This record gives sequence, C-alpha cells and structure tokens, in this order.
Amino acid sequence: MALVAALEADLRALSAEARRRYPAVKDGAEHAILKLRSSSSASDLSSNDDILRIFLMACGVRNTKLSVIGLSCLQKLISHDAVEPSSLKEILATLKDHSEMAEEIIQLKTLQTILIIFQSRLHPETEDNMVLALSICLRLLDNNRLPSVYNTAAATFRQAVALVFDQVVSAEFLPMPKFSSSSQTARTGSVTGDLSQNINNSGPLEKDVISGRLTMRDTLSETGKLGLRLLEDLTASAAGGSAAWLHATSLPRTFSLELIEFVLSNYISVFKILLPYEQVLRHQICSLLMTSLRTSSELEGEMVEPYIRRLVLRSVAHIIRLYSSSLITECEVFLSMLVKATFLDLPLWHRILVLEILRGFCVEARTLQILFQNFDMHPKNTNVVESMVKALARVVSSIQFQETSEERWESLLAFVKNSIFNGSKEVSLAAINCLQTAVVSHCVKGNLQLRYLNSVMDVYELVFQKSSSYTGDTATKVKQEILHGLGELYVQSLKMFDDKMYMQLLGIVDLAIKQAIIGSENFETEFGHVPPVLRHVLEILPSLGPPDHLSSLWLILLREFLDYLPRVDSALPNEEGSEVSEHKADVLSDKTIPTTRITSNMFAEKLIPALVELLLQAPAVEKYILFPEIIQNLRRCMMTRRDNPDGSLWKVAAEGFNRLLVEDVKICSAGGDTDLKVNKTARMRIWKEIGDVYEIFLVGYCGRALSSNSLPAAALKANETLEMALLDGLGDVILKSTVDAPREVLERLVLTLDRCASRTCSLPIETVELMPAHCSRFSLTCLQKLFSLSSFETENWHSTRAEVSRISITTLMERCEFILSRFLIDENNLGKRPIPTARLEEIIFTLQELDRLTIHPETASVLQLRPSLKNILQEDNRDSRAHLLVLFPSLCEIVLSREMPVRELVQVLLRAVATELGLKKVSLSS
Repeated sequence: MALVAALEADLRALSAEARRRYPAVKDGAEHAILKLRSSSSASDLSSNDDILRIFLMACGVRNTKLSVIGLSCLQKLISHDAVEPSSLKEILATLKDHSEMAEEIIQLKTLQTILIIFQSRLHPETEDNMVLALSICLRLLDNNRLPSVYNTAAATFRQAVALVFDQVVSAEFLPMPKFSSSSQTARTGSVTGDLSQNINNSGPLEKDVISGRLTMRDTLSETGKLGLRLLEDLTASAAGGSAAWLHATSLPRTFSLELIEFVLSNYISVFKILLPYEQVLRHQICSLLMTSLRTSSELEGEMVEPYIRRLVLRSVAHIIRLYSSSLITECEVFLSMLVKATFLDLPLWHRILVLEILRGFCVEARTLQILFQNFDMHPKNTNVVESMVKALARVVSSIQFQETSEERWESLLAFVKNSIFNGSKEVSLAAINCLQTAVVSHCVKGNLQLRYLNSVMDVYELVFQKSSSYTGDTATKVKQEILHGLGELYVQSLKMFDDKMYMQLLGIVDLAIKQAIIGSENFETEFGHVPPVLRHVLEILPSLGPPDHLSSLWLILLREFLDYLPRVDSALPNEEGSEVSEHKADVLSDKTIPTTRITSNMFAEKLIPALVELLLQAPAVEKYILFPEIIQNLRRCMMTRRDNPDGSLWKVAAEGFNRLLVEDVKICSAGGDTDLKVNKTARMRIWKEIGDVYEIFLVGYCGRALSSNSLPAAALKANETLEMALLDGLGDVILKSTVDAPREVLERLVLTLDRCASRTCSLPIETVELMPAHCSRFSLTCLQKLFSLSSFETENWHSTRAEVSRISITTLMERCEFILSRFLIDENNLGKRPIPTARLEEIIFTLQELDRLTIHPETASVLQLRPSLKNILQEDNRDSRAHLLVLFPSLCEIVLSREMPVRELVQVLLRAVATELGLKKVSLSS
C-alpha cells in the first residue's frame, strides 16, 4: 500500500539523518522498517506500537530535521487511522513540547498535526485531552510574532471549534447543520450579508420543537459537556475575562466574538434542544452582548471598536432572527436598543451598521412575521416592528429633504468618496454598497440617466488611481467590492455603454490587475492561490463581452487580457534537437506588441479558460481576426512545458487550445459562420498557426520522457490523458471534419502524426527497452490515428475527408513498410534474445490494423501500384484492400519471423492478398 511505502521512505530518511548524533533513533528506524514490511494495512500499523514509538522518539530529541520528519509521519499515521486512540495523550504531550520550540516550521507542523487529530478518529473525547489540544493552539496564537504561525494557529483553533460542535451534534443526535457560504466570511463584510441564509435552516427545526417532535432536554453526553465548557470559556474571554477551562488568560476579544457568532449561526439545534446551552445563551451570551451594545463601552480602544461593534451586531442579529421565539425578553431588549441607537448622536459608521440590521429584518418576510407575532400582537410586549418601521421612515424622510436632484447626487458622491478614502473598512464597504444599490435599482427599472452612470464610473476609477496612497486589508476589500459592483453595473446597463465608457471600464479593470500583480508574488508563494482582487477580475470577466453595438471592441477586450499571458521569445526545440523560431504575427503592428508585460503564471492559468470562452462567444468577424493571436499566445504558454514540466500553465493552455479548435470546427461543420467573408490569406494564416502548434508541441513535448520532479502517478496519468485528448481533437475531429484548411496544412498535420508515430520504430533496439510505457502508448495512438484517417467511413465521407484519406494512406504505407523492415532487421540482429516488448506490441498492432483497414476507391488510386493492377482491382471492385498489395513484398519476408503471433497475423494478411487477386486454393481432386 502507498502508506507503507511512504513510511518506509521516511524511516530511511530518519535513519540517515540520525546516523551520527542519535544512534538510538537510527537503530529504532531500521528496526521499524523491518516491522513495517510485515504490515499490509492501517489496522496492522495501529496494532504495531514500534512504528509509532520511533516517530515519537525522533520528535523527542527536539532536533529540527528529525522533528519535521517525525511530525510528518505522525500526520500520515493519524490521517490513515493507523494509530490507536489510547496513544493520543502521549502524542499531545509531544506536540505540547514542540509548541515551545522557536522554529517556524516546527510550529506550523504542530498546528497541522493538531487539526488532523480533530479530523480523525483520535478526536479528543476526554476533558484533559481536549483542553491540552486546544491550549496548544492558543499558546501559539498568544505567544507568536510570526504572521504565518499566528494566522495558522487562529485558523486551526477556528476549525477545531467547528469540529468540536460537529461532535456535539452527532453525540446528542441533533439535526445536522446545513453549512453554506454563511460559514465563511461574507464577501462584502456586510452585517446582514449572510444572516438571511441561516433562518431558512432554522424554520423546520422550530416547527419540530413547537409540534413536540423535538423536546428540550437538560442531560448532556460527555461530548456535549466538553462543548458547553468551551462555549462558556469563549463567552468569558469575549467579556474581557480569562478562559479558565482552557487555561488561557488573554484570548483576543474579537477572536472570541467571531467564534461565538459562528456557533450561534451554524449550530441552531444545539441551543434550541439542549437546555444547558440555552441557559448559557440566555444568561451569559445575551448579557455580554447587551453590555457590549452600550455606546460608552470602549474596552479595546478606538481603532478596533468598529470591528468589535460589527461582531456584536452580527451576533445580536443572529439571536433576534433565530432565537426570538425562546428568548422573548432578551430580544425585546436588543430590538429596543437598536431602535434607540437610531436617535442617538453616534459615529456615522455605527448608525449605518444599526440601520443595516434593521433594514435586514424588514426585508425578510419570515423574520418580520415572527417578530410581529411575538411582540406587536401581544399587548404586554413592545411594538418592536412598529418602532423599526418608524425609525427607518424617519431616516428616509430626512435624507429625501434636499434641494435639487443634482445637488443630492453630488452630495451623495462626495460622501461616498470621503467614506472610501477616510473611513474604516466597514464604512468604505457600506459607502460602496450604498452607491451601488442606488444606481443598480434604477438600472433594473430602466430610468437611470447616463450622467449618473458616468459619475459612478468616475468615482470607481478615482479609487483605483489613488489606491497607492492607502494599502492593507481595507484597500483590498474596497477593490474587490468595486470590481464586483462594476460587473453588476455593466450587466444591468449594457445598452447604455458607448465606446468611451467601455474603454473606461477596461481601464479600471486593467489598473486593478496591474496593482494586484505587482504585489502578488509573495502572496502566491505563501498561500498558493490567486490574490483576492485578481479572483474578482476573473469572476466578472465572462460578463464583460461588448454589446452588439460595440462589437468592434471585442478586439480591444481580448488583446487587453492577452497581455497578461507569459511570452516565451526564445527558440523552441523540435524532435531532432534543432531549434524552430516562433512565427511573428503578420497583422500585429509594432504598436500592438507591448514593450513590457506584467505576468503572473497563477493568474494566467485561471485567465486562459476565460479567454477561450470569450473568444467562442465573440462575433464571427472579430473572432477570426483574433484567432491567430490567441493561438500564438496559447502556444507560448504550452511551450513552458520545456522549462517547467511539472507546472500547470502548459496544461491549461493545451486544454484551452484543444477546446477552442474542436468547438470552432464543430460550429463550422454544423453550418455556423457560413455568411462570413474571410479572405483566403487570413484563413491560410490561421491554419498555418494551428499547424505550428501541433507540430511543435506534439513532436517536441508530448509522448516524451521529459525531466520531472517525480510527479505522482495520478499527475502522470492526467498528463497522458491530456496528450491523448490533443490527438483525439486532431485525428478524430479536425482532420475528419469539413474544414477549409489548404492541402499543404493537411499534409503537415498528417506528417506531424507520422513523426509522433515513428518514436518506437525509429529508436535503436538497445534504446527502445528504456522507453517509458507512456511514450510507447503515445506512439501507438498516433499510428492508430493514421489508420483511422486512411480508412473509409460511409457515414461521414466528404471532399475534405477524401483529401485527408489520400494524404494519409501514402504516409501510412511508408510507415508500415519501415516498421515491418525494421522489425525483421532487429530480429535478425538479436538472434535468440527476446524482442523488446514495445517493438513487439508495435508490430502486432500494425498487422492487426492492416487486416481491419478498408479504403475508398479514391484513396486506393494514389497507391504505388502498377496501372494494370489498379485497373483489374477497380473493375472487380476489389480495391478496398489494395493497400495490402503495396506491402506484399515485406509481408513475404516477415512471414518467417520466429514470433508465433507475428507469423499468424502475416499469414492472415497473405490470404487476404490472395483473395484480393482473385486466387483460390486449387484442390487435387478438381
């Protein structure tokens, strides 16, 4: 099994590393290797204590290299359930020791192991183990100055909390929570951005509680008690106290509030069915939130106050939405405090957050119904719905009292710009949302004036132009929100855009990309994915296609984004090792070739599929103008396989190239773009570029034993699948469809397949034995495509197909002649030594395909046969297997092969030749 092989490799590395300074570890590792070989499953490993013991011993010496190996192996064992739960306490003690080491990699490995423990069957079930595991995360969170360790510790603790409450739900047999995007941070940072989704999950649960199908209970399982203690500690630390159970004295207040909000919004059944949890919510969490809502509380200073208030308000909103039926008094107090806040002279950001909460209640029909039933319909309760509506109406009436519409609009724009540049993250995002909502709502109604649209575009452009003056998380969030808004605004007001406005839109997106790419190197290296701003560009890109009245701008849009693909200007090797220079675009002027290119491979990988999709959507005229440029850029990306065979860019480019051609050929074959008048020279250039890509990439980079950093088997298989997909696209779609490719391009494409098919038979007999299996499979597939192109298919036969068949049969006969003669030479040279498997498979495959092959009379007419023989075959309609007559001399020689399968296949072919010639076996009796 793969686990045993990986562990054996790690043990050998451990033995080599410990050879000099730690002989006990070395001996233990070698002993464990012997034990490992007798294990065939994870259960065998878990019952063998020696395996786990050596890795714990390696960690125990507190040497960085040994600890890294030891922790990595512990992770593998735990994730494969190859460790008994009884060993958890010892493992946690080891991790606790490592959390005190100063090396960054050790701390990160420790956190990774903790998370794997929570995700495995070793999930802590006793109080001591649970406290120890969580306290390790908190220790690294509290005492660390390294950003990577701090962020990882915070993320690990968050996930651990979620997993603990998952276990509570399971142990108490509660309805499972339905996680959605609400479990993650809202994209906009809006207070109500993700709250409305959770109420849908609480509806069926509340009906079950009211109907009696689910009743509250006050008894808890041991797992339930652990979750309760954890919740109590989080509540205490959020109130500014210490987490006594977790032994943490200074857990960040904002961090605790985030976790409380997460639990409240995602584990509704826990608080609605388990009475001890409901009591903590009622007496501790609600008390904490009421205290935090007071305007005089400045517990952590002015800088973090908006963020704390936002978390408090989100939690309050969750409680009102999800738990108002059981917490009548508490929710009445919360709602009164929120309504009262609209009267007070509070900071603008605070008022906006409160108003957003109240607006959210009013636009959700079910929430409004519950609040009205629980409060306004009861004489003893406050009319909270009436108070909310009045408060919102008062705000609206004060805003509407302005002078003229122009002055009101200018006032709003000035306020939005000031909020974006000078406000906190929450204020900036709220300002953008305010502007966006006002404009989009009128777009939908169709009554938005052009000047308002222009002014919004100007504001967004100004933000990006001045974004260098402020950086950090706020700037990133603001850019993301503007990009999302731009995409939405463009879709809603598509018909209003003229060429100037569209160019302004592209200019804003271009600014966003350039600014993001300049600072993306470290981000990509550290986090391994595209930065958030670039992700938002990719999200809106599919919707940025120009409208019908601006179809000429398709050229500008696609060329703008082509600029962000890597350029490879060096010469490219062909199969003989010489170099093939890249062909320059004939129609590109010097002005269209940028002097500098800012590129990001990770961004390019995501960009290529979007560009291919856009090109396929483009109008026919613009599409075929851009076709050669797109092909050139995809070719450059595909050529990166030479320097980085393990990378993803060449794969994405190859997939895009294949899809682009296959889809386009299908459209043309189905009669699409038939009214297009494209001059012959332009079409020749397109096909020439296509021929270049296939020749350079298939011959130079596919089916070869390229250097690689030991890719896993799955990745190698995926690479081979991609290569086969390219061959299928060329051999089964392009060359078999009705295409307008000139004959010289068709000949070049067929020759490309032949050069790839020659890999096995061209190698010396000593070298072919060293050829990897995938190289042989690639060569045989190319040979099979030649047979397929030469064959006659009654269902899909047309002029292009006939032309390709005539080209292919000549090439195929030469290739088969070479394969047969080469096999005979190698067999004679080897004597009694066996023929290499690859060579034997090739000759057998060739003979089998020759037997199956039938050709069209037009195809048979180009074969190198004597005219008299051709006439005889045509008169008797026996020319469908005339290709066998071309190879008859070679077949007569190879019939003496010592390989039994080869002899039998050749005999079959010789009988077929006799049949073609009209010869019959003469019996003596006749």
